[in-house]
Amino acid sequence: MHLRFLHISDIHFQVENYQSKRMRMTLLKKLSDLNKVNPFNFVLLTGDLSHQGQGFNKTQMDFLEGILQTLDLSKEQIYIIPGNHDISRNDDRTSILKEISESKNPSNTLDEYLQDEDKKSGILSSFDAFSAFHFDFFEKKYPLNQIHYLLQTENYNIVHINTCLIANRAGEEGTLLIGKNNLYDCLSKLGLDNNKLSIAIGHHTLECMIDSDRNAILNLFDDFNIDMYLSGHVHRAAYNIEANHYSNLLNIVSAGVHSDEYSLGGFGDFLIQNEIAIITQYIWNEEHEYWTLNNTLGRKMESGVLEYRIPKFSVDVNGLEAEIDNKKDAIKRELSELFLENERIFKQYGPFSITALNISGSEIAYMWKEMCITDIIPNNDKTLEILENNKELISDDKLFILDLYKNHIEGFKINHLSKHKSPDVPTFPKEILTILD
Repeated sequence: MHLRFLHISDIHFQVENYQSKRMRMTLLKKLSDLNKVNPFNFVLLTGDLSHQGQGFNKTQMDFLEGILQTLDLSKEQIYIIPGNHDISRNDDRTSILKEISESKNPSNTLDEYLQDEDKKSGILSSFDAFSAFHFDFFEKKYPLNQIHYLLQTENYNIVHINTCLIANRAGEEGTLLIGKNNLYDCLSKLGLDNNKLSIAIGHHTLECMIDSDRNAILNLFDDFNIDMYLSGHVHRAAYNIEANHYSNLLNIVSAGVHSDEYSLGGFGDFLIQNEIAIITQYIWNEEHEYWTLNNTLGRKMESGVLEYRIPKFSVDVNGLEAEIDNKKDAIKRELSELFLENERIFKQYGPFSITALNISGSEIAYMWKEMCITDIIPNNDKTLEILENNKELISDDKLFILDLYKNHIEGFKINHLSKHKSPDVPTFPKEILTILD
């Protein structure tokens, strides 16, 4: 599998200070350079295209189209979810959210409200502007009513998670709810045997969720084989690996494409090569106004690049080594029987046997010739066939031994099956006995 994708977040397009403009302009040039080396397959935008609920306009759409044109991608190859700045607040929704937060179990209450059409409609009313933008840009409706939705392709799955269901005010990190019942319904479409690369995208980091919902998300991700979760919101790049479940989960946070007193501009470049994900994080250098590698994210990314082995596609190295060792042992036993049989015949009937050296006129030479044809040559051929069929088990520095053995058995066969006899036939290479060690 070979995939490359771009992760951007938190553009906050109405923020139009100098650094933000420079950042967006040079982003297209940087992406063009990266794309020439190894083309991108798709783009993930994890929310906050807008700023403080100020809506959407043609300028934002032009910017997104510029990214797609730069990467030679279509609108079918960009996946977008809403952020908390992409929604608008209203009194009716605020009242519903107050009921949820003041209930005995807010997480369960949200699940119940999302089953009630009137309550659900009130909760989703803040997404009207985002839905309209989605329709204008993609010329198709955003499946808002599904809450969370799954997009499946031939090579990968993208799980779109709406983390903004109860987003309504500043400082609500750690209290957000996900609508866990709807998330289960979404992920269950993958099946428990999901074996494709599966990426979940949401605006908020998992730490923004209330503990019970965060745990539910991680459990569901684990059961339905989600490989990574990509988010934004906090305006600073980060990564961590959740390792407390059956399979690890890679969390990646993208910084943003705007500048303010807190934000550090950045974006993520993901390359998937078989079981290895290579994640490169870029950061905006404000002083010199260019994009550069972000090596500030910890020791595993001191080069600006994180290499992560995706558990779903990873081979159990210890198990593989044990399997190879077992296979080698079985082959060694088979070869040993053939070598020992040939050695027995050679010692008993060969030209250097006790009988051949001490009893003149015996028929030992005739018996030797017959046994070479009926036993030793077939054993040699079978030994060579076994080694050729398992050549991958022979280390590179020992392959020459196999050639020595071939030369020996070819010459041996000519000497015993043809009228021509040569004293120059290569002798038996004893190294062949340990070729698999």
